[in-house]
Amino acid sequence: GPQPCPAWLCCLLPCLRNSRENRLWSEAVPEDGEVLRGGRWVRMDSHSFVPGDVIRVKAGFRSPADLRVVQAAEGCQADKRLTLGATEPVLVSSSTPPSSAASGSVLLLGDLVVGGECVGVATATGNDCFIARAVKHKAWPPKAL
Repeated sequence: GPQPCPAWLCCLLPCLRNSRENRLWSEAVPEDGEVLRGGRWVRMDSHSFVPGDVIRVKAGFRSPADLRVVQAAEGCQADKRLTLGATEPVLVSSSTPPSSAASGSVLLLGDLVVGGECVGVATATGNDCFIARAVKHKAWPPKAL
């Protein structure tokens, strides 16, 4: 059954949950996203995605996984402020080589599409995503935030 909680820990837990990092994490990580299943787009819980899934991200939504962009509407842009601390939106394009996480052909878990829409193939999900690895190495959130 439940273990008794020391009073000092019970007082501290709400502070930990409301830390700056936890608030930013909650803002960055979407609960769900659109994935191609059985030839149609289905909205699913983000934790259900696996590498290789084909995922669509529309304007106003955050990427639910790390993606290699394979198709992007003309003028599609992504805000990478929460993931990389970027101050300007990045033009999303499938024609840019995926040389780095800042590349326009890569969407990271938590990147916000601010214009247009794009489709990508999941390269990493869950704890394997760039942002989760950065948290593990105490390299997130970006210093610019």
